[in-house]
Amino acid sequence: MRILQPSYCYPSPGSPFWDTIFAHDTSRLECVLNPANGPGFDVEPNYAWIIRKLRQRTIPILGYVATTYGNKPIADVQKEIAMWSGLYAVADIFLDEVSAEIDKLSYYQNIYGSARGRIVNNPGTVPGYEFSKCGDITITAECGLDDYLRLKLPDSLKGRKDSAHIVHGVRNEGAMRKVVGLARKRASYVYCCDSSDYDTLPNYYPAFVKEVSR
Repeated sequence: MRILQPSYCYPSPGSPFWDTIFAHDTSRLECVLNPANGPGFDVEPNYAWIIRKLRQRTIPILGYVATTYGNKPIADVQKEIAMWSGLYAVADIFLDEVSAEIDKLSYYQNIYGSARGRIVNNPGTVPGYEFSKCGDITITAECGLDDYLRLKLPDSLKGRKDSAHIVHGVRNEGAMRKVVGLARKRASYVYCCDSSDYDTLPNYYPAFVKEVSR
């Protein structure tokens, strides 16, 4: 199992967020970065710095791009993907605000077909099986703890190597262990935290890293 972590804390030397990440095992970690609700239009020096740090640790990096539930023009999405490559040499992309509606399937297939790196799709809900053909990883659950404990996945989506779960509202270490235990049966990537802003780390973060590595 691996950690797919939205890492939306502004990077700077001495940041407790990033210092904590680097102080623990990063061998299973992948980080999503989001400088400006996307890559922005110019190189942001502190993001260039954190990307160098992540690459020194061989931590895979994914660039954030929102698709506005399939309403953003494909050309604009492709431009943002190209900006990630041009500004930061980041080819792997985390597509957020992904529609799970079947009439948007061709929209995401077109984006995936033109991409040079991996595509992670985040519909934030359980999509149809067809959407697994639109990317390399699909987030089949992004929800609070209570909803995750009640989550019912179709058999076609259970235990898939190309699925990820992100669970927020996880307040303590005991709940974290329960989430990771369930995620092992349901997905191959996981992240859990206490805030849905993804700009802070939970106080059990060291234990979370160890639990995923077990």
